[in-house]
Amino acid sequence: MEHINVLNRIIEADKNAKALTGAAIARREHLGEDIEREKAKLREEYMKRARERVDAEFGRERALSARRIAELEEKLRRDIIETDQKLAARRESLAAKVFSMILEDAR
Repeated sequence: MEHINVLNRIIEADKNAKALTGAAIARREHLGEDIEREKAKLREEYMKRARERVDAEFGRERALSARRIAELEEKLRRDIIETDQKLAARRESLAAKVFSMILEDAR
């Protein structure tokens, strides 16, 4: 009778081992699915943060560009005014010189 008990225990142990193996395989498959879901979630969160940072940086760059353009436009305006003033002064000087030459030739 002991041999039958030993044989029954071996059969029972084999059934338990198969059940544990099946449970481990199922758990491994579920872990794989869980890992893939977590990876997708992390990827989505990363991309969201990346888009927010890119948008923020784009806004800062746009504001900086607008300031630089405004500064260049102001410099251009001042340069045009200065050039116009120099041309006006030069025109007056040349007109005076021509007038002086005409008067000298008339004498």
